[in-house]
Amino acid sequence: MEVTQKVPHKDQKYIEALKNNDPVLIEEIYQKHSPSIIAFVRKNSGTIDEAQDIFQEVLISLFQQSKNGFVLTCPLNAFLYVACRNRWYNKLKESSKRVTILESEGFKNIETSTSIVTAYETDELQRQLFMDQFNKLGPSCRELLGLSWTRNEQTGKLNSLKEVAEMTDRSYNYVRKKIVECREKLIALGKEAMQGKF
Repeated sequence: MEVTQKVPHKDQKYIEALKNNDPVLIEEIYQKHSPSIIAFVRKNSGTIDEAQDIFQEVLISLFQQSKNGFVLTCPLNAFLYVACRNRWYNKLKESSKRVTILESEGFKNIETSTSIVTAYETDELQRQLFMDQFNKLGPSCRELLGLSWTRNEQTGKLNSLKEVAEMTDRSYNYVRKKIVECREKLIALGKEAMQGKF
């Protein structure tokens, strides 16, 4: 099966700016994109502070995803609009306010961006679900799994079981057996959580 490579949009530079904490481009994101989000939220029963909070939440989420290799394949303004719109809509639903979202004009590629944001939000939910289950494991499991998923700085490859054993001063056989047990426990917790969600 052939894996299709995501083609980054020219606005991918902003994702890299978030990842690398580039103050100039981050300021540009705020200057160029926050006014339209503020206008949208205010148009839909929100305040300036609430709009700024939503915008900040989405940027923090993008920063976290940038560390996981997120590739932006649509214009940033459309992505931010759809992501902020979805978050604001969810906040309105939680507050039990009966409102109809009034769309803002002037955004291009909304349909494309909506599907991209939906996939992004699904990934974000799965990542959060995974972290919730991972944090339920005992300290030993978290340590061993964490080390086995970390790349060796010299080789660039994931740490081998032998390397994990050396780092933790444990025997290879113990580490191998314990990691298998921990993975099985994590999978079981994940399945249990998924049944509760759907």
